[in-house]
Amino acid sequence: MWVFFIELCRQLDGSGWLVSQVFLALKIDFALIMLCAGTYKISVGFLQGNGMEFGRVNPIWGYHWRYFVKKDPKALYPRIMNVLASGGEVLAGVLLLLPFGLTQYAGAALVSLSFLYVSLFIRLGRLAWLMVILPAFYLPEVLLTAQSSDPLVQLSTPWLWLLAAPFWIFIVVLPFLKAAQYYNLFVNRSLPKPWQAVFAGIANGIPVIMWRVFTPDVINFFVRITRWDGAEKSAVVDEASIYNYHGWRFPWLKLRFLHVCESIALVSVFTTLKYFPSKPELFEERLIRYAKSVVADLDSACDRLEFEYVAVQKAEGCWKFRPVLRYFVDLQDERVTSEVLEPGFDPAKPALFSPVRESSRPGTFEPVSRE
Repeated sequence: MWVFFIELCRQLDGSGWLVSQVFLALKIDFALIMLCAGTYKISVGFLQGNGMEFGRVNPIWGYHWRYFVKKDPKALYPRIMNVLASGGEVLAGVLLLLPFGLTQYAGAALVSLSFLYVSLFIRLGRLAWLMVILPAFYLPEVLLTAQSSDPLVQLSTPWLWLLAAPFWIFIVVLPFLKAAQYYNLFVNRSLPKPWQAVFAGIANGIPVIMWRVFTPDVINFFVRITRWDGAEKSAVVDEASIYNYHGWRFPWLKLRFLHVCESIALVSVFTTLKYFPSKPELFEERLIRYAKSVVADLDSACDRLEFEYVAVQKAEGCWKFRPVLRYFVDLQDERVTSEVLEPGFDPAKPALFSPVRESSRPGTFEPVSRE
């Protein structure tokens, strides 16, 4: 989106002034993203030793999970990483917001170096490298390059002001959108109805989101997938067959599940249990659709798929993978059934320190009405 706006403004204003307004909005947006990502991590327990370490040992997120799963989850190293991951993003956000070239360069370097480090351990694909490169737009040379062009049309000053106005409005409104989302989630209250509807509509339209992908609610479990043909069953997706670089029985499926986008998609299906516990039909609908997409990448059809929910849990001196639930998707009848493997385990329960609560609908942090 930002690239489109930069290129559009280049073609409408040869002076570069309009492009500079786009860059200003982009810088503030990026800085607030980093600041909010860090503050959210702090709020969900990173400083209490409950965060990044789950990702390193989780097969769907960590490159070196076989090594880290044998390590003590309460050791000093994971605690340091949690402090750096959360505090580093807060510091970077603050530095990027300050209107000084030196602090912005320092903030940009901090973001790039931190994601360069993360790319060595966490399966983030191109996202990690994008975050390494993206802060380069804080360099003045990048702005000068974007400004230097022969426009298709040179608009007059009133038109330039009119086109710049949406970016100024975005800069003013963005902090209020972020504050409204935090108020909804952490205070568990809605704004007055007109304001709630306006803020939610704008946030979904832009969109403005809260970065919470790599937090315990998302990374403290993974899912194994098994196919059933009558009484015969065989593993399709698990840590032995997929999350490594040998064994290519289903090459397209392997390439698919080794990509971070698939990890996000799979986890998003099962976090529906946490985000919308009162709407089991929503989870079942998503799981059936997802199961059909998996079957499409197999060499033949099957009767049903089994999804085993595996909790990633800390033990004394090491980690444990504990299968706690199984969900069966009947592909003929499009029906979901479940089997409890660990009585008392609740997939809808938020992680330790997590503020996650049910929202009124997808795409908003507005809590369920108390009426």
